[in-house]
Amino acid sequence: MKISPVIPSFALWITMCGLSGAADRGSIFDRNGEVIATGDRKYPAAEATAHLVGKGGLEEAYDTNLAAGESLQLNIDLQLQTSAYGFLKESGLPGAAVVIDPSNGEVLAMVSYPSYDPNDLVKGISKETLAALAEPPSEPLLSRASAATYPPASTFKALSSLAVLGKEMDGSQTCSGTTEAHGKSFLCWKASGHGKVADVRAALRNSCNCYYYQAAADLPLSALVDVARAFGYGSRTGIEITESAGSLPSAELGSDVQSTVIGHGHSEATPLQIANAYATIANGGTLYCPQLIAHKEPGKVSTITAKGIQAAHLEIVKASLIEAVEHPEGTGRRAKIEGGMRVAGKTGTAAITDDRYAAIFAGYAPVEAPRFAICVVQEGGSTLSGGKASAPLAAKILAKADALRKAKP
Repeated sequence: MKISPVIPSFALWITMCGLSGAADRGSIFDRNGEVIATGDRKYPAAEATAHLVGKGGLEEAYDTNLAAGESLQLNIDLQLQTSAYGFLKESGLPGAAVVIDPSNGEVLAMVSYPSYDPNDLVKGISKETLAALAEPPSEPLLSRASAATYPPASTFKALSSLAVLGKEMDGSQTCSGTTEAHGKSFLCWKASGHGKVADVRAALRNSCNCYYYQAAADLPLSALVDVARAFGYGSRTGIEITESAGSLPSAELGSDVQSTVIGHGHSEATPLQIANAYATIANGGTLYCPQLIAHKEPGKVSTITAKGIQAAHLEIVKASLIEAVEHPEGTGRRAKIEGGMRVAGKTGTAAITDDRYAAIFAGYAPVEAPRFAICVVQEGGSTLSGGKASAPLAAKILAKADALRKAKP
């Protein structure tokens, strides 16, 4: 995991918190008019919105506007924001969750845990206390949603599938649990192997590593990188607050296609980037700039077809992501909402260090007409996995998002 630059000085933090400004500063509201930050710097939702408004957040980005008395309305749904943060906190694991409307790029929720109470900072704290908030591994000041990067792991296989389909390398493969390539042994997550894997659709549903290793044997690294770039990896999304660009593999870095094809190696992405990539899948291939500020024209960046990716291939991937959740063998089956809207998505598990892992779920719902794209990332020990930890957490957040949507006129 890579993180953003170090925290600002205490003096700069005071400026960013608006201690010099009085009540005539502008306020910040959610999409429904609920208060996120008042003009005299009070934060009703406290920890749940700290990273939106705090270091590198909206109060820094729009300080001139706020100081002039202008208020900001966000696309954030405060009820969804606080619920998502609560679910993360209940898990007890550091992580992040991002929810985006695939139809226009509006960010509905973006949370990081652990967090901090910005009300305490406004009251004044010591330099030592402030510095402690940046101490690893918890790092409450770190916006894991936008500034921390993780290997996308098997969530990347949706994009790898498009590269494989584009090169017409999607035939049947056999998985014994191990694949030999370039003098090295590469393992499938299922030690006993998946046996015969008919095609990309089955491979993505079951997240078979060996299928992708074998399909990528004659696949140039550039083919994977090109697809990743088409979905926004390797560059900042353009959101209004501080974010990391992530990184992509390259020959100069000594990257190998086998590690890259399963989302490891030199691939790094923020939860925001992953959520936005799945929003692009959900809407049929339009990459938008995620937007926190309301009432702006959707920021269309590009389309995947303009980057040479076939719409028909995307439909195969979308069908596979549905099966990954709905099929009894699907690795994302714990993201299924019983009695609720249908979910499509993909799990991933990545090693951050030798003893620390990231569990990921990325997907969207409802599958018939997507309203929510999501990425959930959690950090923990070696027993952590995207299927067991992040998929059910994503289901909770999506169910809440759907309930809030239905409750509003």
